[in-house]
Amino acid sequence: MNMRTYWDHVYTSRSVQEVSWYQPHAEQSLALIKRIAAGRPSRVIDVGGGASTLVDDLLEQESFDVSVLDLSAAVLSVARNRLGAQACRVQWLAGDITQLELPAQAYDLWHDRAVFHFLTKPAQRAAYVAQVCHAVRPGGHVIVATFASDGPTRCSGLPVLRYSPDKLHDEFGGAFELIESMEETHRTPGGVIQPFVYCHCVMHEDGQDCAAGVAAQSHNAASLYAAIDVLTGNNNEAYYPALGARSTSCACSDAIGGQEILPVCAWQAHTSLDSATSMRPKSAIFSRTS
Repeated sequence: MNMRTYWDHVYTSRSVQEVSWYQPHAEQSLALIKRIAAGRPSRVIDVGGGASTLVDDLLEQESFDVSVLDLSAAVLSVARNRLGAQACRVQWLAGDITQLELPAQAYDLWHDRAVFHFLTKPAQRAAYVAQVCHAVRPGGHVIVATFASDGPTRCSGLPVLRYSPDKLHDEFGGAFELIESMEETHRTPGGVIQPFVYCHCVMHEDGQDCAAGVAAQSHNAASLYAAIDVLTGNNNEAYYPALGARSTSCACSDAIGGQEILPVCAWQAHTSLDSATSMRPKSAIFSRTS
């Protein structure tokens, strides 16, 4: 199954207000992020942010440099259109979090509500944790929210994993100190109750030491290789969607190898090409251009 196509279909076949994880405002996430940042300028990445209004609320605070990552380019377009001119203040990233090449130590705070529980394979989870180790600065904060132990076993037609706070923390390992955990009772637009658990951790080691710990904990060779591939950029089989070049009008579009380039506003995408083929963009690393 092509997961990018799957999630694009989810978001183009219904409105964002109809998906089960929809929240008018991500109140618990916003309160936690604001409390952690305590008014200090902070670089935040919202993993699986999609059409969440968390980015809207963070931009209102004016102290956050926000990146939003999602597998679905379609849902990122929804968020950009909603934000209008404000979209140019956000770094938009389209790709698989277990494969996309992120900049090193680029974020003070990593936020994920409802992505990690979709990672049902050990290799996926190891690669995800390796991404956190690589992309979050030492001393940075990590907030991950998943279905709780008594939550649903499927979501949007896909199997998911459920976690207690201790079980979720165990996935990340000794480099991460569990600071606090909390529960959330989410009511879907259809009225179904879904229990969530939030874990807030601090990453105390630098990226290399943290990644080494992930590898040491892994009892699955595929998990180890996936984690290493993420950090070294040696995964020649994965396709990383290219992100677009700067557009002051926020309306640029093009194609590479038949794939859509995601429009990006006020950001310059620097893509490095896979050594196996000159037509497969391997990564999209951004720098602000204005």
